[in-house]
Amino acid sequence: MGVIEVVKRYGKVFLFLIVILVVWNYGNLVEWKEQSGKLFSIASKSETEDVWDLYKYSQREIATITEMYQDDEELVQIVRERFLLPPVSMEYNLTRPELEDQSMGQGNKIRQILGEMTHGFFVECGALDGETRSNSLYFERFLEWEGLLVEADPLNFEQVIQKRRKAWLAPTCLSLERRPQLVNFMQAKNVGKILGTNVEFNGKSAEVLCIPITTLLLALNKKRIDYFSLDVEGSELEVLRTIDFDKFDIRTLSVEFKHVKAGKDMVQSFMKEKGYEVHSTVTRSDSLANDFIFMKKD
Repeated sequence: MGVIEVVKRYGKVFLFLIVILVVWNYGNLVEWKEQSGKLFSIASKSETEDVWDLYKYSQREIATITEMYQDDEELVQIVRERFLLPPVSMEYNLTRPELEDQSMGQGNKIRQILGEMTHGFFVECGALDGETRSNSLYFERFLEWEGLLVEADPLNFEQVIQKRRKAWLAPTCLSLERRPQLVNFMQAKNVGKILGTNVEFNGKSAEVLCIPITTLLLALNKKRIDYFSLDVEGSELEVLRTIDFDKFDIRTLSVEFKHVKAGKDMVQSFMKEKGYEVHSTVTRSDSLANDFIFMKKD
């Protein structure tokens, strides 16, 4: 049977198979875009409206999520699909690329402990714009670290996206409980914070679903964190108390203490109970740094 006869006889079958193949590939493409292309879309449009979509939740979603414990497998899967944007491969879009370490001294202290270790993993919360005074950017750019940036303010998060960081991004705040919680978040650039339930505030604010750090780490399948940068304008101790330090190997931390209501001594005491010692303290007269640097005891 010649080629022409085969085509005539089975042409429709071949055409059908081609259509199936195209549809299957298109489906995979759509799925890939949903998982990773979402970030590219937002970054290219740079529209605040798109970013705000990440902070919109249905009443059913809120009711369901806020009843789940932080290590619930269903919650972990929801967070993996709903609250994590993947790293991008595009070139950085930094305002000051000539500045290697934009931290206020925290990064240098962490390197004193870890050296110039490569291929580590960091968590930074809050991330601000992903560049200005970033404690993690040096590790990502020059030591090839992976990481997670957490930023609750939608206006800040839009800027984080535009920086094209090579880290996972989470448009959320860290929960102060061992389950997600819906909060009113004050939008104030580098001093944004969770507002109390009875606090009157006339400035900009946004309703944000806070996710426990434990859930975020489980969603990323990360049990070892080489550096955890925690700066959440007063809620640091509550966040730390949600962590099961026996399940996660967190080697170093920088923790802002200035606004902690219980006082910095309580932060130090709590971390000592969990097996950490103060390596150093980073402070500045302009208040751009008021951090303990903790290291895990051997």
